Amino acid sequence: MKRRNITTGRVWRHAASSEMTNSRAKALLKARADGIAKGTPERGTYVYMRPLWNNGDGGAKADPCKGIPFAWPPVLAVKMASPEADFTCPSQSTLDQIKSSISSNLSTFHFPDPDVRVSCEGSPAVITIEVWPTKVPANSCDEQARQRATLPGFLLGGGFGLYINAGLIRNLANEAFDNAPKRLAGSGAPADNGPIHLTGLSVDFVAPGISVTTNHTVKTYVTGYDKRPWADVGFTVTLTDVLDVSPLTANSTSNVQTDGLDELLGILLLPVAFALAIFPPLSFLLVNDIEAAELAPHSSGAGGAGAAIVSIVPTQIPLPHTGGLVATTLARAGSGSGITDQWEVHRKMLVIDYTQTVVNQSGMYFLGNAHLTDRTPHLTIDGPASVVMDATAIQTFGYFSIVPYEFFGPRSIAWTCGGGDTIIATPNGFTTAIYFRRGNAATGSSWQRTVNVQVIDSDGSSLTASLTVTIAVLNQDESMPPICKVKPWLPQCQPQ
Repeated sequence: MKRRNITTGRVWRHAASSEMTNSRAKALLKARADGIAKGTPERGTYVYMRPLWNNGDGGAKADPCKGIPFAWPPVLAVKMASPEADFTCPSQSTLDQIKSSISSNLSTFHFPDPDVRVSCEGSPAVITIEVWPTKVPANSCDEQARQRATLPGFLLGGGFGLYINAGLIRNLANEAFDNAPKRLAGSGAPADNGPIHLTGLSVDFVAPGISVTTNHTVKTYVTGYDKRPWADVGFTVTLTDVLDVSPLTANSTSNVQTDGLDELLGILLLPVAFALAIFPPLSFLLVNDIEAAELAPHSSGAGGAGAAIVSIVPTQIPLPHTGGLVATTLARAGSGSGITDQWEVHRKMLVIDYTQTVVNQSGMYFLGNAHLTDRTPHLTIDGPASVVMDATAIQTFGYFSIVPYEFFGPRSIAWTCGGGDTIIATPNGFTTAIYFRRGNAATGSSWQRTVNVQVIDSDGSSLTASLTVTIAVLNQDESMPPICKVKPWLPQCQPQ
């Protein structure tokens, strides 16, 4: 009879297994051990479901990664040559500082456990930064695959190169789509019961292969259907982004293709293209929330995935007080440099002038030149200077965002507002709604409150900005347009 041992995966052959004694079991195990030692296992007792591994090296352990030659490229990478001819690599502690700063700024990508690697080689030095979404075990096949990944030589053509992996871009685009409204009114505005349904999003890098370096086009396709005709009619919105430099921009166009609709219905669907052209960049931006993106001065109002990526590509990279490029510069300056205060030279930043973009199946590349310049942190508040409320209302509100310039690393934010009649919704947010309570204010009256925000970065810079806001209550005979109830800061809402 045969009895299968599920745990070991072997088949036992024995005439009367019910009478097998412990001594017989020991004898079988000894016979097997002797057979393995001689390289000829006893086949009369054990039949293996798969043969013993023999790689011809005298029984040495086989390479578990043999035959797995694939490479695992990073999802983000930067190569940067020194802007100074005689610059040598910084210390390992400085490289670790760069790694820590980068790791702390990856939360928006929702990487489970980011693997950030910073290295430097050559003279003049070239710093390489590579990022993967997760860490892998040391000496594993995955680790070998990451070590096999190489960045293309053209990435450092002008002294600075940024690479964003195609898979990461697609993930960001689909996350943006997942968080966007799926039902739209005929005007293209979000509507819970709207007749226009959005069903999917995809991104195409157009170029036929990863060796192509002359393509600059990214296309985003959004599919859906319109329930107004009979029967339902499908459509595809194509958002085409053509990248350009000097300055770095994405020239975006959109069009709608429908399944057999006449020209009139195509015109009715056209607003959908503009509605869809708005939400991807806002969802991509590396800020805390969409409200902040709407108020940010650099946010893009149109385009697809390509425009969204362009909107987050840095043109300035602040450097810390100590370490890195600037610390080495200071050390070389010496006592004869005329420098009396080391902080005068420590606040620096890299300014990047992009000269070329490359789009291919591996992702998007941004190439340019970087040079050092002074960094002077400063801060403003982006928000309404006046808001109104209806004669019967008890409060009004406005959205306020910080606009930080030339800060370094993570920032702590603290909003305050004078007077006990205000409520700050997100006191430590990049953007916050602030509610102004009416209290006993009469109709037709107005008053002022000062909105303040303090920002402290990880480099020790601490600045405060203020904005004076006028709050007005309309007279009984003044009508408030409906839009003013959701945007009470609009010019048409203010008292005449």
